[in-house]
Amino acid sequence: MKLRAGFFVGAAVGYVLGTKAGRERYEQIKQAGQRFSENPAVKEKAEVLKARGTDLAGTAKVKAEGLADTAKEKLPEKVPGSAKKDGLAADPNSVASTPPVPPAAR
Repeated sequence: MKLRAGFFVGAAVGYVLGTKAGRERYEQIKQAGQRFSENPAVKEKAEVLKARGTDLAGTAKVKAEGLADTAKEKLPEKVPGSAKKDGLAADPNSVASTPPVPPAAR
């Protein structure tokens, strides 16, 4: 459904931008778009969709924060030398676990 709606919107925009019909046809299309956007049913649906989007964004934020916390907890287990190991704090300046960098090709 999204693809179909996007196609029609794109086609309408393309028609308006590429039309040879002139200013009169452009004004007709513009007025039709304004009537559509000012329709109370359209406004109501837009508000419902806006509220739903806000709810989904809030849910996504909570889930992302949870995933970030989980990643922070698991990172020391997965990356050698990145955090506490055997009760000792890892040296952030240590390069023991860093592979050597090859010289630049000349």
